[in-house]
Amino acid sequence: MSGSAPFRFVAAERTFLSGVNAVNPEPWEETLQVPLVPGEHRIIASMVKWDIEPAGHQEDGTPASEAYIVLAINPIDTADDLPPRHG
Repeated sequence: MSGSAPFRFVAAERTFLSGVNAVNPEPWEETLQVPLVPGEHRIIASMVKWDIEPAGHQEDGTPASEAYIVLAINPIDTADDLPPRHG
């Protein structure tokens, strides 16, 4: 499993996690709410190598519904820990 470069995320009062296909002004009932302390966090996203995991793929070779991305989310303590801002 290899990870992305770290990126900055600023958590507000409520933080929800969903796929790109579920981005809405208001979260759907089944959207996962993640309990994060408000403030800045460092996130690294890692793709599970579903093609080599026993339960990660279906018989036709496509990813199983259990094949996902793993997120490492950690609060940022000091300015030295901050990933660069983009945009």
